[in-house]
Amino acid sequence: MEDQAIYPIILPEWYYNIKEPPTERNWNVFLIVNENYSSTIALAQSIIYAKSFGAQLTICAPPEFNKDILKKLINYINTEFKIPAMGLQLDMPMKEWLIQASSKYEAIFFVVSLIGNKTSLGTTISQTLYFFRNSRVPLILVPNNATILPLDKIAFAMNFEKEEKEKILWGSYFARIANSQITIYKPKVKDQNYKLGIMSNFTSLTQLYDKLDLNYSIIDTDFTVYTIEQSSISLATIDQISLYLIMVNKYWGAIDYILGPNAKDLLKKAQIPIMCIPKRDDLYVLCS
Repeated sequence: MEDQAIYPIILPEWYYNIKEPPTERNWNVFLIVNENYSSTIALAQSIIYAKSFGAQLTICAPPEFNKDILKKLINYINTEFKIPAMGLQLDMPMKEWLIQASSKYEAIFFVVSLIGNKTSLGTTISQTLYFFRNSRVPLILVPNNATILPLDKIAFAMNFEKEEKEKILWGSYFARIANSQITIYKPKVKDQNYKLGIMSNFTSLTQLYDKLDLNYSIIDTDFTVYTIEQSSISLATIDQISLYLIMVNKYWGAIDYILGPNAKDLLKKAQIPIMCIPKRDDLYVLCS
């Protein structure tokens, strides 16, 4: 891979005005690259994520990645964008060390580029989601055709499952740390059981966000609980939302193995970065 395939990266002027969080943390944003599926858009967004969260950018590369290019890239990021950066590259398949390394270095999210049905992990969307299904660290997929945007607007749809509450927590992190405005899309529902679940989730959301005095808005839609995610991603794209949050299954059934998870179709059509949060029985709390 030639140097020019990775950089120079040109970020808009607003990047240099991003205010980093005042508290120092040992957080890392893990960007995954490989020889065939790397993207300057994913790299640019990772730089923005790292600066917005006051984190180090850690570039994770497979053993076959050119070591000289990786060193040049790290030096370039340190010098040009004034954020700490490092490279991780071991002489073994990246899948063998990636999750363990993310725990050691306090990764707050993984970032992979998305080109067609392939990700920079070197696998399909379904295979990538399967690999990360047990991770406590969310995965951000950045489409190669995405527009480079600041983290000023994030969005998600709030549905009826209790696991959806983890979106509420992550929304609060982006608002408190990166000063993001939060947009929440609400489905139209008639089923009483679904209504109770949605009411419970929105009660938790408003109580937390009001207590923290966060900047958020709730959008009532005519979308059903089955179409809310796909339809609201389209709205978010039009509204130039920086990042859209979804939940993905931890436990896979036979249909997931055969056809791929439901999230696969959402991601294949995505034109904005999507953060995938694995469903868990216990909520993951980011220490802040």
